[in-house]
Amino acid sequence: EEIVTIGLEQTRYDLRGEWRFDGGLFDKIRGSVGYADYTHTEFEGEETGTVFTSEGYEGRVELVQRRMNGLDGAIGVQFLERDFNAIGEEAYVPQTDISEQAAYTLQRLDLGGWGLEGGLRFDRRELDSVAGERQFSNVSGSVGAFWKPSEPLFLGLSISRNGRAPTEAELFATGPHIATRAFEVGDPNLRSEEVTSIEATAHVELGRFDADLHLFNAEYDGFIDLIPTGEEEDGLDVFQYVQGDATFRGLEAEIGYLAWENGSDSLRLEAAYDTVRGETDFGAPARIPPWSVTGRAVAELGPWTLRAQARHVGEQDRVADVELPTDSYTTLDAYVGWSPSRDEGLLLYAEVRNATDEEVREHTSFLKDLVPQPGRNFRLGAAYRF
Repeated sequence: EEIVTIGLEQTRYDLRGEWRFDGGLFDKIRGSVGYADYTHTEFEGEETGTVFTSEGYEGRVELVQRRMNGLDGAIGVQFLERDFNAIGEEAYVPQTDISEQAAYTLQRLDLGGWGLEGGLRFDRRELDSVAGERQFSNVSGSVGAFWKPSEPLFLGLSISRNGRAPTEAELFATGPHIATRAFEVGDPNLRSEEVTSIEATAHVELGRFDADLHLFNAEYDGFIDLIPTGEEEDGLDVFQYVQGDATFRGLEAEIGYLAWENGSDSLRLEAAYDTVRGETDFGAPARIPPWSVTGRAVAELGPWTLRAQARHVGEQDRVADVELPTDSYTTLDAYVGWSPSRDEGLLLYAEVRNATDEEVREHTSFLKDLVPQPGRNFRLGAAYRF
């Protein structure tokens, strides 16, 4: 077989700015606009294989409100225009013109011991492809409340309902996606994905201790998933975009302890745990990560930063149809950095990742059954921050 190489070329321009007002309801207006022209060419030996191009621009204008009586927020609009095209045998998504417009507002009322926050967004997405045309309009909103019963404790609760239009791949894909070694098949009849979620948050600081806890539950109406069908096409496993109801729930917990402090020098110990469980109309969702627990120690000693981390990821045996389970693993990482200033200027660093050379297969990866994550690897680097 011919050696496959990739040629990338991108031209991008970005402009950002803001104007501050002397008085009135608004504190400032800020905006940004960007243009990008991207070409990705896959070469098979001397021959040109597939060419992917994407050209377009996007922008945002936002009015930031002046804080009054504990109330602040922003009102804004944004837009995007993008032309995508793929030419060649591995062009699995047809040429598509994408247009998006949105208007939104974010508001927060902070009265010291308690407060409210919320947001509202309307967006419209139009896709014009050789495979068909689709238009989507979605309204998303959220409302939340927070309470500070005492100085070290913060409690929050939020409820949201969000809509998301399908992407061009989810709608129109038909062909081999070599990056994931899958033959992907879209569904041009997909509707917008809607989710109602509730999230509870708690944060506490007690002397040298601090902790965070997040609990969430999300109910999907029209969840879009990419699942294996068990069939093969062009020597690749076939994956189909499907839509149905789904529920996801989980938690994230973090705790930190300042074990030692002397001026600007310190030693901090941290631990974290996260887990998520999902259920769809088609059974267990594909590529859902298993639970994991992480321990970390960070030392700041003059110009030196030392960091050591251990992470254990559990096995994932609750899998979608045709999907294979993955084993648990534990990785060890270490980092040493030197910088005259911790916030800016020169930084020199060295690190080792996966020091025990563990075999790591991420369950979220399409390629987990074929290619594991890197084994033991070393990195040396230099950076200048300003």
